Amino acid sequence: MFFPVHLLVPFALVALAQPQTAPDNRGPINRHLPPWLTLGTELRLRLERPTGIAFTAGENDTYLLTRTRLQIGIEPKSWIRFFAEGQDSRVSDQTKLPGRPNFHNPFDLRQAYASLGGKDGPFELRVGRQELTFGAERLVGINHWNNFPRTFDAVKAQFRHGQRSMDIFSASVVAVDPDGADLRRDGEFLHGINALWPVRSLRLSMEPFLLYRSRRNSFQRGVAGSDAYTGGFYLNAKPRESLQYIMEVAWQRGRVGAESLQAFYGLWKVTATPFNNKSLPGFVAEHSYASGDSRPGDGKRETFEHLYPRLHPIWGIADQLAGRNLHNLRLGAEWPFSKKTTFLADYHFFWLASRNDGIYAGNGRVLVPAVPGGAANSDIGREIDLQIIHKFNQQWLLGIGFARIFPGSFLNRQTTGSAFTYPHIFLQFNL
Repeated sequence: MFFPVHLLVPFALVALAQPQTAPDNRGPINRHLPPWLTLGTELRLRLERPTGIAFTAGENDTYLLTRTRLQIGIEPKSWIRFFAEGQDSRVSDQTKLPGRPNFHNPFDLRQAYASLGGKDGPFELRVGRQELTFGAERLVGINHWNNFPRTFDAVKAQFRHGQRSMDIFSASVVAVDPDGADLRRDGEFLHGINALWPVRSLRLSMEPFLLYRSRRNSFQRGVAGSDAYTGGFYLNAKPRESLQYIMEVAWQRGRVGAESLQAFYGLWKVTATPFNNKSLPGFVAEHSYASGDSRPGDGKRETFEHLYPRLHPIWGIADQLAGRNLHNLRLGAEWPFSKKTTFLADYHFFWLASRNDGIYAGNGRVLVPAVPGGAANSDIGREIDLQIIHKFNQQWLLGIGFARIFPGSFLNRQTTGSAFTYPHIFLQFNL
């Protein structure tokens, strides 16, 4: 409910400066404004009807999510830009998990940063509350599906030379507080370096990265502090217009509490459009793997720490599972059967990476605990996802989706075995 209005005072002062250039992507409001000033707004309504919550029969809910954003950008010179975004997120008629932070957070400051150096120059420095995203967003990304997507209080420097670039940053994730101002999470920091190296002759780009996350005072009770070093690379190759390969791998070393951390994550993905015809369905096949703990209590933690991933729709649009102790095989199709309407279908196969570890939710919480002595079967289940997205124009977007998780042997043994179903419909307006 608290919004620090005083943080917008610098933006008002900058508005008095003599402008030089105009921001990009000016819409119907901004064409009537001075070229140095950009305003924006977004309204999203989403109705959800999950059933079988926690894979338990009769655990159902129906609620309406609303999200409103107000944005202001000021660019008095070509080498300096200010941006602020306020957001109001609410939920109505929710009976299960009431007041969940990523659902309900009355008006607060989501982004507020200053950017120095220009978008096309050799150097750019961005300081303040901002979004961070790298690679396939499986490690650090923005979960825009959430009613309050993640941001960071960060300092990020980007160095550019032609098509090559390198980001160096230091950040602390912002914790959502429905009853007060959203502040950075105390004792939790993320530092990293990420480089982009295109190879035009091979039609590919490589992104090596090294990330370090330190947790001193965990936001989850009973969770030990940790130091995790995550290093690897992201590879995106497009040998021809109709074919794309993506590969991302990461190794982790460090500690979790008194245990040493030794974990691995990998993604292998192929996307193909037959005959290079964009009016025909495109197909995707991918396999992702995140290691699990093979011998709990041996002093070595092998469960991959997935940092701050995007989640939706990476591990299915039902958003019940996340990249820890998980194999995920996905087969999908995307069919733009008109200029304004797209149909998407995915089928996921989930199974445990280690039978001696449990299933984890997106925030790292244990969803289904490990079975003492190891699970008899690693089959978690399967998920079907169906979506229709219709874009009326540049301002209005309508989406209808349906997801269902069919429990496998593991879920049938460790829960009541009820299928989880997630139908939803949303309407979004941007200006």
